[in-house]
Amino acid sequence: MGRIFVYRLLTAVAVMSFAGFGFAYGQADSCAVVYRDLASRPDIVSAGARLQPRGNIMPYPTREEALAAAAVSDYVIPLTEWERTEVDGGTCFTARFKVRYGWNNRSVLFRVDDVSSSFCVVVNSEAVGYSQAGMGRTEFDITDNVHLDYNTVSVIVFDSVAADAIEADRDRSQAHMGRAWVVSQPAVRVQNVLVWTSEDKVQECGHIDLEVVMQSVLLNPKEYDVRYELMSPAGSIVSSGSKTFVSSMQSCDTLHFSVSVPSVRNWNHETPELYTLLVATFNEKRPQEYMSFRIGFREAGCRDSTLTIDGVAVPLRTACYAANPLRSLTQAKLTQLKSQGYNCIVVDGTSQPDFFYSLCDSIGMYVMDVADINFTAETYAGTRNPGNDPLWRDAFRDRIRRMYYHSHIHPCVVISAPACHADNGYCMYEGYLDLKHIGRGRPVFYYDADGQWNNDLDVSQLFGSKVMERPDGKMDVSLVCEDEEWYLALCNNRLLTATEGTYRIVVRSGRKKTAVLSEPFRLDGGGEMRVPLGVIGELDKGSVDVELHIRKDSAEMNSANKGRRRVADMYNRQEYRLTM
Repeated sequence: MGRIFVYRLLTAVAVMSFAGFGFAYGQADSCAVVYRDLASRPDIVSAGARLQPRGNIMPYPTREEALAAAAVSDYVIPLTEWERTEVDGGTCFTARFKVRYGWNNRSVLFRVDDVSSSFCVVVNSEAVGYSQAGMGRTEFDITDNVHLDYNTVSVIVFDSVAADAIEADRDRSQAHMGRAWVVSQPAVRVQNVLVWTSEDKVQECGHIDLEVVMQSVLLNPKEYDVRYELMSPAGSIVSSGSKTFVSSMQSCDTLHFSVSVPSVRNWNHETPELYTLLVATFNEKRPQEYMSFRIGFREAGCRDSTLTIDGVAVPLRTACYAANPLRSLTQAKLTQLKSQGYNCIVVDGTSQPDFFYSLCDSIGMYVMDVADINFTAETYAGTRNPGNDPLWRDAFRDRIRRMYYHSHIHPCVVISAPACHADNGYCMYEGYLDLKHIGRGRPVFYYDADGQWNNDLDVSQLFGSKVMERPDGKMDVSLVCEDEEWYLALCNNRLLTATEGTYRIVVRSGRKKTAVLSEPFRLDGGGEMRVPLGVIGELDKGSVDVELHIRKDSAEMNSANKGRRRVADMYNRQEYRLTM
């Protein structure tokens, strides 16, 4: 009898729970009416509490967690279990999350990656906001809509949307969602971090122009300290600094830091050297949030319609690729492409996950990032070309800015594309000018510019080069005789990166050692040098033994040095025997 009672009680609870979810879906559906009509308007990009696009801001409570880029943070709740149901005009995805007591008096943000269509967000039966663009990262401020303990969030993906006109290849057979998180930041928070790097060859140092954008949602002023630390590829602190500011009522302030780094190790496809940037905020000497970023010193530009890195023209061997959902498979594919001689990836499709850009950073692959705009003449047959229609201008600019800020801080991204495919016109001109402004001159490639001014790179330079032949080793070593004088010739095979180390030359005649020369050297990318060997001109026969002790790249040193570092651990040794 007792078992029957318990069974009936559990059944009743289950039915009530199911009815509750149905009621929640019904409420979400009714809230969606607020935004459903907006989805048919090309001129409406966002509404409600949708935030402006920004980089991958991941807050941590401690310095150690931020530097380790821990998968779990007390300030982040991943949402992985979604209930799906069909509603009038779309598909509703609903999940629950618990706001922790430690989040009291903090901002609460809802972040979602990759929604298949235009959508709106409902939290606890309140309409929060709308976004016309789905792919890529979108954020909403839900602070005023949540309470301590459990909350419900719904994402309603609309079926019929104006954005169909500029998303020609999008599969809408079934609505889907990507990853989503609930994120907590202080009431005075880091809204964005912007980094531009360059090299001063005269002073032989690197330079960083760092901007930390601070957003306050408070009505009263507060004094904050914003600090940064910059760590070398080997992990030592090479620069640090702080600034104090007083936030005003619901203000947005930008703090500027100018950072110089001596003897900088540059990032490029040959030596992908990565530095770590740590940003932290403090109020009354108490830490509020920490975040870290991997950055590289490189300056992308163009000359004669060709990409330049740090002022040197770089031939590109390009492959089109879109990341696999599994990081391990993406890493394997990128590594394979690099070993085959490719040095540039053109993003094939829409926005890529953060791990794709991180892998390209560490492997040393350039990336051309592409905005989520894709249509052809057939798409708008009988209607006006969206690329030349001012009604679409804000939509184009929104997607272009979302693309730029999503991957801005990654050194691998050296070219921006305002669209995958689209006819040219007013909106594309505006998109080009916008990218040149916010990207500070980063090259823009637009395949459909058709000879007009809104394209910086020659298509043959980007896609016409053959796969490069990778040289054996970093150095070419040979004996050269000119005017009866003998020289040891050293040539740096790399284009962009200097090679430094020590050469040791032993001249032998039979078993007799006649001379030993040893000197440190440094050769810039593509540089050559000759070492005179006058003593061997007196020999009828003999050989020259050459040892090159070439300084290892930082990443290679870090992986090799698990214990105490020795001088020998810092160099790769190469041996040559050159016979006369």
